[in-house]
Amino acid sequence: AIKKLEPRFAFDEKAMIKASWDGFPFMGPTEIKYASNGFNGVDVVDRLIQKYSTGGEVLGVLMSFSVFSAHLTYDGKHLQVDMSPLEKYTTLDGFAKLGGKAEFVPDGERLRTVKMEYGGVSYTSFDDQQVAEDFSQRSKLSGWRFAEKAIIASLLAMTNLVLHVKDLHLEIAAAFQAVTVDAFAVDPKHPLRRLLDPFIHRSVQATNDNFKPLFEYHAAEFSLAP
Repeated sequence: AIKKLEPRFAFDEKAMIKASWDGFPFMGPTEIKYASNGFNGVDVVDRLIQKYSTGGEVLGVLMSFSVFSAHLTYDGKHLQVDMSPLEKYTTLDGFAKLGGKAEFVPDGERLRTVKMEYGGVSYTSFDDQQVAEDFSQRSKLSGWRFAEKAIIASLLAMTNLVLHVKDLHLEIAAAFQAVTVDAFAVDPKHPLRRLLDPFIHRSVQATNDNFKPLFEYHAAEFSLAP
């Protein structure tokens, strides 16, 4: 049976790091700075939130300093991110729908969120007392915080599954590999071909190892389940 997902577990960053890192004794979670290390990313975002005094609002920081900015558009007044096309997809039972929109304005060296929309509701104030109490006292996402997390989950899905897996691994990388192999077919030991080989082999390895669990076993569905 599907159990109710709210309130969620307490937001204990240290406990989540420990649970996620069990089984990897060769180095600690903070020993890698940027290479595929989400834990350092959490710390980076926390410091940015404090630096810009966002009051806990995360989306503006992410749109300013992460790859999510690739999804921004400009209407002449505001920078926008529109994930509403994802709303048409059916989610896994018990999970929230994807989608949502947000608007931002430049504020010094960062973008500041001025509006979020999700589930037909718009949010322009991010200091709601009830939302703050739900989060701090009940570990519950409500109001603008819930909308924000749904938009972030949608950005993750579009970035990971579409831009990264589909566009990069399945299209661009595959075309690059085919052109490289064909171009150096008569001289496979050419220095340039030998320079490119490690990148080709690692790309093939990453794609092939992940393709089956992502699509045959439907693990990709969890990128569509905030």
